[in-house]
Amino acid sequence: MFQKEQAVSRLIEILVEYIPNLKGQIEDFSKDYFAQRALLRGLMNMHSEKNPLPEEFFALQDELLQQELSEKQLTDVSSLKPCLINKNVYVYSGDITAFKADAVVNSAEPNLLGCKQAGHNCPDNALHSAAGLQLRFECASLMQGRDAPAGCAIATGAYNLPYGIVIHVVGPKVTFEVTQDDIANLEKCYKGALTIAKERGCKSIVFTPIATGTLGFSMQKAAKVAVDTVLSFLKDPANDLKVIFFVPQERDCIIYDNLLTPHEEKKGDLHPFFNINLF
Repeated sequence: MFQKEQAVSRLIEILVEYIPNLKGQIEDFSKDYFAQRALLRGLMNMHSEKNPLPEEFFALQDELLQQELSEKQLTDVSSLKPCLINKNVYVYSGDITAFKADAVVNSAEPNLLGCKQAGHNCPDNALHSAAGLQLRFECASLMQGRDAPAGCAIATGAYNLPYGIVIHVVGPKVTFEVTQDDIANLEKCYKGALTIAKERGCKSIVFTPIATGTLGFSMQKAAKVAVDTVLSFLKDPANDLKVIFFVPQERDCIIYDNLLTPHEEKKGDLHPFFNINLF
């Protein structure tokens, strides 16, 4: 019978060999299972793509991640309510690693290697952590040390995620204020991901927010580009794709709800401070 505690302990032993200067700190780490599991995630986040790992690591890692996946209550599009403006568009706020769909779009670093900040709560980190280190190694193999340009979209396997594929997009980085080039590159991210999904025969695709946070787009501006681009794509009857916008913070759902509600249906009783149309 598979023992998660033993697997986590062994996986930590393997990874720490690549960062011997941390051995002392790791040995002093709490032996509580959840603390050890968080430590393992952090070590996986930090692991360099330049250091190949033994088959033992991947076998144990996959068994652990598959066990954890089986313990999650997965959500899929059938349990969501479609938006009023288009029956193929949905908004989801929850665990990005616990949604089942054909494709997930990850707002990636230009090198596609995933967030390397130990335990960070961004979607990029969450997806790489739940997929397993094979995802980082595949991205490294594809990129060969190069950076992808803003606006590009690249597909890889999803490994231990509940998705068929991961589509990595590189959002534009705003330097001072959002420019037309920034908007054009953000549109390219969405168009590229939708095109890949269609070419791969996907029926459903989940978008994490692209170019928000440290890249400089406000959630409002990024969501407007996202919604406009997706709705334009779906105007073609041949593009019969279920599109789910993943919103990390529930408070941001109102932004998408407002953009995805027909004008005559929009509520007029919002306090002006929270009226999205003012921004």
